[in-house]
Amino acid sequence: MQHHSMASLPRLLVIAVALLGIRTAAFGQGASGEVPDPLGLRATGELFDRYLELEDSDWLLIEAIHDDYLADFETLRNGPIADFLKVGRELRASNTGMMPSLKQLEGYFDGWRSVVGSVHRLDERFFASVKATLGEEAVEGVERARLVRRRQADAASVMGGLSLRDTSLDDVFWSMTPAAEEVAAVDDVLRGLESSTPRLVRAVAVGTVESILEVARRLDRAGYGGVTEADMNDGDRGREIM
Repeated sequence: MQHHSMASLPRLLVIAVALLGIRTAAFGQGASGEVPDPLGLRATGELFDRYLELEDSDWLLIEAIHDDYLADFETLRNGPIADFLKVGRELRASNTGMMPSLKQLEGYFDGWRSVVGSVHRLDERFFASVKATLGEEAVEGVERARLVRRRQADAASVMGGLSLRDTSLDDVFWSMTPAAEEVAAVDDVLRGLESSTPRLVRAVAVGTVESILEVARRLDRAGYGGVTEADMNDGDRGREIM
């Protein structure tokens, strides 16, 4: 279990109360917001272009694999992801302006872990199929692309109003369309970022959820499970809760 200083609780309380009570627009928009969107064909091409020199015939094979990936993702979107988003909508409807109960939050975040894990598994199967199809020479480049996608997917699922999208230095570098000699000059740095940032971003995504749950557990133990935005905006009431 993670432990947080009392000084950090006001910020976490705001996150926890706002998460399902205020961010109405984040729900009901497909998978975006709390669940990673599928890796699109254009984004796939941009990732592989970073690390591989592929023939037109290779791209045709990749497109076929990607079609299967999107079909699998559609099944996931119409099933578990839709169910997860429905839970979020139901929590909003039943807890307007009020922090959901600990049991509700635990159920919601269990669902989040499940659907995000399912997206990761679809991604893993996609990249494994590409590796097997393109052969040994492409394995390293495909693996580098896989690591970038893993980091981007976890960044897209960070909760609590935090955003890690478009903040990675390697993405900034590639957005400038660097020349081959520029890539070669910083390739060791890029490899370091690619290998380390997925783990760090995942830690932020999971840690944010655990922080919200820890606040809910503390409030529940103290008898303040029904805390609302109005409670936290009321100076006397807020101090009592804290």
